[in-house]
Amino acid sequence: MEPPSAIRKGTIDLAAIVHILRQRAAVRTLIGGNNRAMADVFRALWLSRVAGDRSAEAECLTQLSEVHAYSSQYDRMLEFSQAALELCRATGDRIGESVNLNNIGYVHDCLGDYPLALEYYQRSLAIREQIGDLVGQATSLNNIGVVQDILGNRREALDYYNRSLPIYRQIDDLPGEACCLHNLGFILKTDGNYAAALDRFGASLAIATQVGDRWAQAYNLENIASIRTDFGDLELALQGLTRAARIRDEVGDQAGLAGDLCRISRVHLLQGALAPARESAARAEGINSELGDPQIDLRVQVAFADLALTERDLATAGERAARALAVTQELGYKAGIADCRLLQAKVQTAAGQLDAAQRAFEQALAIYGELKQPYDLATASFEYGKMLMSAGGTGRARELLNEASILFTGMKLNLRVAQIKSVLDHHSSVK
Repeated sequence: MEPPSAIRKGTIDLAAIVHILRQRAAVRTLIGGNNRAMADVFRALWLSRVAGDRSAEAECLTQLSEVHAYSSQYDRMLEFSQAALELCRATGDRIGESVNLNNIGYVHDCLGDYPLALEYYQRSLAIREQIGDLVGQATSLNNIGVVQDILGNRREALDYYNRSLPIYRQIDDLPGEACCLHNLGFILKTDGNYAAALDRFGASLAIATQVGDRWAQAYNLENIASIRTDFGDLELALQGLTRAARIRDEVGDQAGLAGDLCRISRVHLLQGALAPARESAARAEGINSELGDPQIDLRVQVAFADLALTERDLATAGERAARALAVTQELGYKAGIADCRLLQAKVQTAAGQLDAAQRAFEQALAIYGELKQPYDLATASFEYGKMLMSAGGTGRARELLNEASILFTGMKLNLRVAQIKSVLDHHSSVK
């Protein structure tokens, strides 16, 4: 393409135009205008190359990689990040190098290759610490925390979050603070500290709303809804998830939308609304047929397995549960493996395969115990205890149910405590 005559004559300030286009694209990305943002950055990239400005070219490539992240186009994100990384190294741009190492790590993170993601995040952090980049350090520490949590290393994750939060506050980075508070809330929820988790999620949501970060708003709405679900406040949970799904759709986050649809399916199922549950799960599966995201695939398989189990279609439930287990084993996601073992145990119990169910329950309990996840440990103990109680094994069954009751009581999940009491009372009356 031949540049306009004014550009050839040097009468236009290309650097200023590139800057304006990139700033406008950044705003459009925040409000969900991804396609228009991409158009702006591609135009800025072309102008940078016309001007022979390699630094600006690298910045445009980096921004293109990040815009593609918002639409879950990870192959394109990786392509632009690698091109930007090479250019940053050629021009000696250490900050740009660290940013693109981080972005490549993010791609592997999203694709479920957590060890490789961790490697890139660590390489990015090393550069950022070396050059004193506080903004970058906070981001890298937070990202490493996320991966450590997924890998089951919760104490390490908490340490990274607690290192990043004061940096975000020191540099007055409100979006970063909101992200870190959300991640801390997630760990506190996993630990069963619901009050503290709600406090962190609420604080994060308030900041995200203040700065107009719709992505962070969706994340917090999802996690608050998860707690509402655990408390049995299903209508409030559904309202929050519906808001989150609307945001995901408006900003073009199809992976996030699919995840919310799976969560909505679960709430509908708990309400006994099977048709809406199936519809939401089917929409999520349709979206992921285009994305191929393994984490969404896992959610979809679990959603359909739960639905089939409720409908007593045990063959389909078993197939879906097995597929979910295969996905999570490939991801190396310990908590997910335990979740799938628990799901398999419930299907096997329903099918009368009690020996297989017992083995699956024991495997799930072992992992939850290793990861110190009280809610999941209590849930598995409850389901296992019910199965043994029905099979006549009252000794071990009562032990498991009492353990579950103690854990749920500590989390103030009175609905679950009442469910356990109902099981115990029922079997006492039968005797």
